[in-house]
Amino acid sequence: MKMIKIMFLISLISVSNVFPNELDTTITVFNTSQIQFGDSVNKSDYMVFDKGRIISNLVKIPVLNGTTRILANLKIKSLGDKWDRFGSVYINSGTKKIELIKFMTGFGVGNKSVPLTGGVDAWDDEMNLKVDISYLFPLFKDSINICAFIDTWVMPGWELSFYLTFRSDIYALNSKNIYPLVNTTGDFLNYKIFNNGGVSDTLDLVKSNSKYLMYYYSSGHGGDSAGDEFNMKENIITVSNTNFNLIPWRDDCRRFRSLNPTSAKWEGDLWSSDLSRSGWCPGDLSLPYVFNITQNLSNGKNIFNFNILNSDTTTEVLDYWNISAFIVEY
Repeated sequence: MKMIKIMFLISLISVSNVFPNELDTTITVFNTSQIQFGDSVNKSDYMVFDKGRIISNLVKIPVLNGTTRILANLKIKSLGDKWDRFGSVYINSGTKKIELIKFMTGFGVGNKSVPLTGGVDAWDDEMNLKVDISYLFPLFKDSINICAFIDTWVMPGWELSFYLTFRSDIYALNSKNIYPLVNTTGDFLNYKIFNNGGVSDTLDLVKSNSKYLMYYYSSGHGGDSAGDEFNMKENIITVSNTNFNLIPWRDDCRRFRSLNPTSAKWEGDLWSSDLSRSGWCPGDLSLPYVFNITQNLSNGKNIFNFNILNSDTTTEVLDYWNISAFIVEY
């Protein structure tokens, strides 16, 4: 089935042009908050979970009247962790998580002590990611818990700031409803799951005449040169017996060198952060793939399955996949 290549729904190409506006309402979710392994003490302005690797804040959302553009701004820099780490900013919806932003940190991003090399004129101070998430409009009402997670195993680890800006805008693309499905981020699922049928979920739906788009995040990690991180692997999403196929892959990672000061650097001007990977680059967002599943959904119970073909079983280094999905009704 055909995948909708409509990243305009996320409006990444235009977001940098719409910050700020005098009529904006901006709320600070996290401000230079620390994410690190081994710190279980709650702070005055946020809660700490998973030994410091998850932080959470209850924020009050302003009353949103009419069509609203919602802009997310995420800033990250290393406080000592030299590795690239996967991460996510998400909202808990009942027992499920819906990702607002999925990302990979750069190798030691913000570390200015490393000598300049590889054509880099200056190391960036931080990652500064700006995303239009207006399509998630139904999630933003009353008070909500927003969480941030980085898969770090050191202390000190990372500094993270996250801001949400709300703006009345008749051209913003707001949806009617959001339906969460799977989210395995941080569960380290590997071939033992995917060789045995993958991950399944169900949705009981009262179907209307709306359009239904499925947003699917997928990134492969770990292993050596034979592992899933560095080799193309087909993802298959099954919706009511119809398959949607894709291969998550990024081959533009070299352009993020200034965000990867502590990346391994080899002869021939090749950096570890340059390498093509399964759906991500160190120092950048990991974007969702979008599928129109309107014709595949039925009124009542719908069954979904998510699987990775030929996940590596040979390497002694752990291979795993982070996948998540939700449905947006327009």
